[in-house]
Amino acid sequence: VAVNNVLAKRRANVNWQNPYRNHPNYGLTALHLASLYNEDEIVSALLKAGADKDKKDVYGRTAMHFASDVGNTDVITTLTLYEYGADVNVQEDNGWTPLFRATLFGYVSIVEELINAQANVSYSDYHQQTALHFAANSNRPEIAQILLEKGADPKKQDKYGKFPAGIARENGFYQLAKTIESFYPITQPTTTTTVQPWIPPPPPSLALPIIAIICGVIVFIELIVICVLRCYMTLLLRHSRRLQNQPPQRGMHIQLREVVHFSNDASGPAVRIYDVTH
Repeated sequence: VAVNNVLAKRRANVNWQNPYRNHPNYGLTALHLASLYNEDEIVSALLKAGADKDKKDVYGRTAMHFASDVGNTDVITTLTLYEYGADVNVQEDNGWTPLFRATLFGYVSIVEELINAQANVSYSDYHQQTALHFAANSNRPEIAQILLEKGADPKKQDKYGKFPAGIARENGFYQLAKTIESFYPITQPTTTTTVQPWIPPPPPSLALPIIAIICGVIVFIELIVICVLRCYMTLLLRHSRRLQNQPPQRGMHIQLREVVHFSNDASGPAVRIYDVTH
């Protein structure tokens, strides 16, 4: 009540943000500091006076992030009341949500409170790591169990291709790795045996054999024709050569010898009979 009265009388700017770069509280508001120092009553008074519940500092952090850093369950509860409704999934510049910070520092009660307020267990930062990766890297088996039961993906890879269980093993947290691996989805092989009715094979097609036979006959006939033509041409060539090499025959000399010459009268034509001799 006293805080409310002071704020009302002085008309304080509850959303004033420290502008001095060299100051340790640079960029912070009164609500940020009250959340960081576990001042639940002051947080309530500031919220009632109109303080911006989701106001970010220069790194993108809100009052919810600061309360998660110090494990202040009362402040988390106050911030997440229905009438205030602070964003439990707000991400700072590096992608961390309040759930990341509570997991990193091992505040089990804060993790449960955030999840009850609908914090998303599947959010990832700029390294593509989730809160489960943080739990594996910081050896937080109880928080890992809670995250897995609330649906965190044990097979989620970060940008370096690492699984949460693999990160736990790299750090020597073998029991935590086994816990994470126990939540791997089990794929049951489905083997179904169905008896197919026997279907006789189709009869062989006669088209191809018939075509092959016809082609063979055509080729055979062509070969015969080619052989006959070659033989005929050979005979013609031989006969031509024989004629060229044959000596010329002697010429026949015909000699006519008059045998009989007579005429019917002196004025008529004369009839002559010749004898042909070679």
